[in-house]
Amino acid sequence: MKLKENLQKAKTAFQQKKKKTKRKLILSALAIVLAVSFGVNYWMKSSASGNETTYEDVAVERRDITVTLTGTGTVSPVNQYEVKALVSGDVLAAPFEEGDVVEKGDPLYTIDTSNVENSIEKARVSVEKAQKSYNETLETKKNLNVTSDISGVIQELYVEVGDSVSNGAQIALVNDNSTMLLKVPFNSNDAAQLRVGQSASVTLDGSFETLSGTVSKVSNVESVLDGNMLVRYVTISVKNPGAITSDSYGTAVVGGFACNSGANFEPTAEKTISAKASGEVGKIYYDEGASIKSGATIVNLTSTSIDTEISTAALSLKDAELSLQNTIDEMDDYNITSPISGTVIEKDYKVGDTIDSTSSGTTLAIIYDLSSLVFEMSIDELDVGLVEVGQEVSITADALEGQTFTGTVDTVSINGTTSNGVTTYPVTVSVKDADGLLPGMNINASIVVESAENVLAIPLSAVSRGNLVLLKDGGSGGSSSGNTDTASPANTTPGDQTSGQNASGTDSAGTNSSMPNQSGTNASAAPSSNKDVPDGYTWVKVELGINNEDYIEVKSGLDEGDTIAIVKVATESTSTQTATTSTGMGMGGGMMGGGGGEPPSGGGGPGGPMG
Repeated sequence: MKLKENLQKAKTAFQQKKKKTKRKLILSALAIVLAVSFGVNYWMKSSASGNETTYEDVAVERRDITVTLTGTGTVSPVNQYEVKALVSGDVLAAPFEEGDVVEKGDPLYTIDTSNVENSIEKARVSVEKAQKSYNETLETKKNLNVTSDISGVIQELYVEVGDSVSNGAQIALVNDNSTMLLKVPFNSNDAAQLRVGQSASVTLDGSFETLSGTVSKVSNVESVLDGNMLVRYVTISVKNPGAITSDSYGTAVVGGFACNSGANFEPTAEKTISAKASGEVGKIYYDEGASIKSGATIVNLTSTSIDTEISTAALSLKDAELSLQNTIDEMDDYNITSPISGTVIEKDYKVGDTIDSTSSGTTLAIIYDLSSLVFEMSIDELDVGLVEVGQEVSITADALEGQTFTGTVDTVSINGTTSNGVTTYPVTVSVKDADGLLPGMNINASIVVESAENVLAIPLSAVSRGNLVLLKDGGSGGSSSGNTDTASPANTTPGDQTSGQNASGTDSAGTNSSMPNQSGTNASAAPSSNKDVPDGYTWVKVELGINNEDYIEVKSGLDEGDTIAIVKVATESTSTQTATTSTGMGMGGGMMGGGGGEPPSGGGGPGGPMG
């Protein structure tokens, strides 16, 4: 019955601490628990049947103790890249093969650019059209100021403030009267003797004022006046002193020849100013009769839509320019280079093949950076605090029997994954010298999280509950370290110093009591009577340090060279003789090991030999 209970407790404890990362120390703890359970049961039976108890002497020695966390993983390259196609076309060149080592920037594929060249030309035309439209819109806004093309006098205004005018509508009539022209007839024979540039004398009718002029034109065409007189018209330019208008009348004498009749003066130029944009007359700057210079603004038009038109035209131009630039940039996509340095693992297209970029996920090649390998292992939430970047990792692979590789912890992620109430955290390990390891291989890894060199150590199975060890007489018992505490085996159960419990395990009331059980863990107890302590041995309390699945550090209580005992129980059957070693380690809640004194609550501390 006792055996069944112990087995059930061990099973329950194991299930509660089942981890995705299988640690050696957990497996060892389970084995120890099972051994303890068998040991307890066997000890009880052996006590009743008189089975023989033996003691194995072991020397306290110095050794190195290493505590590790283990896990598994699959190695992969530190960096890998799938070369994808962004454009369509025929492959013109592909100067590489699978297995080649390439450097970042090396050419991989050259694709025919005929399609994109046509697209670039179309995009350029679109930009030109958009630019022209934008310029015209800006010119339209500029043309809202109606200006005169000539200097002169405003003879007539055709608009008023508030009028709506359209493009091409007449705004004003401007005459250039700075120089006036007098076109008069001369006798044909007289006119034949005149020349352009010749001085002329002009007399104003009414005032009889005489002005100097210059012949600007002599007509070659004869005209007939009344009386059948043949004449030629001569045009004379006269600088206007300011009083000459189109109503002024004058005659001229050139080279001693007088004109046949006078004529009204005409301005040098007359220009009708028209609107070059549509809008509403907002302001008129000059009235009729005002003298203006060439380029002066006569009328200002307003338009509520012109700013919107300019903004729209500017956006259209920007869009066309971006489209052109994007199309030009696509040329780079037709020359595909290696994005990383590495080894070509796969080549999917060759010269002559046609690439269709519309097919999603078109992979041209795969490149691995094998300068180092990485893998990920899951570490339990109870142990992840022990893992640090830079820690050394020992690695083996089933595919490479007998070989060991060394890695380094690169990252410890805080993005944990929870399953069945247990959280694990991914730890990334890199392997620099991975000669022989290939991507995809499954590996076993061990992270050294704690170690102690050249420390006093004893077998884990030699420690009983309460941190007690059987010391052979003659040993120092750690006197050099100041620890001389010993436990009385007659009336004291190690790990349970309560008085009133006798050597047979029954309490003072005579009720049968089970073996002491610390924190619910199936741990064995030290012998509880004088007859269970062999002659020549004494129970000694020790201070403990770190431990692995085999040995535990002794900080005080023992000295190097001391001899301790591991308790064994032997029984004989009809065919075989079986020896059972009573182990002294319960199943812990976390990693095995720790400091001296009592084991932490919830974790199995060292057990003890069975007598």
